[in-house]
Amino acid sequence: MNTASILTDLRPGAAWVMQGDSIKQLKWFDKTQTAPNEVEVQKAKQTRIANMEARETKKAQARLEIKNATTPINKKIDDLILDLDQ
Repeated sequence: MNTASILTDLRPGAAWVMQGDSIKQLKWFDKTQTAPNEVEVQKAKQTRIANMEARETKKAQARLEIKNATTPINKKIDDLILDLDQ
């Protein structure tokens, strides 16, 4: 996860450039959208981290359910799809 991907999520289609991965190196060119501030970018990063952690927890649970003999086949299929999804 990098700052550029966060900026793209926060302001889709906006015109900007950035050197490195620091919001402090951001040059904003967009005339219709305002540049996000550092706090907004940090909040978005923390939200993305929390979502990634929650997804990994779900995938770990799915792996356990796949191995469980009592898990119904339809649930195992759903769990396999979740586990294989990037």
